[in-house]
Amino acid sequence: MFYRYVRANGEVAVQKNLSRDRPGYRASRVDTITEMLQIVCRNGVVWGLTLDHNLVVRVGVTSSVEEGLEWTFLQGSVVFLICTSVR
Repeated sequence: MFYRYVRANGEVAVQKNLSRDRPGYRASRVDTITEMLQIVCRNGVVWGLTLDHNLVVRVGVTSSVEEGLEWTFLQGSVVFLICTSVR
């Protein structure tokens, strides 16, 4: 199992080989093309939202290369976050 997250400085990091016995481990930096606001991982696809609200996708993600190979901009996509919560 692995875990991806965005650090406070906009860098993306990944923690690998996580388990119930080892829920946290040393993080490795993932190269990015720009600072990130948010990343989402779903069904083997890693999406990123850049600081200037462009959508990027991580290509080359496989079971053997969990961090992927590179980021690709999705042309013509500018996204603004909308957060909602129910109390």
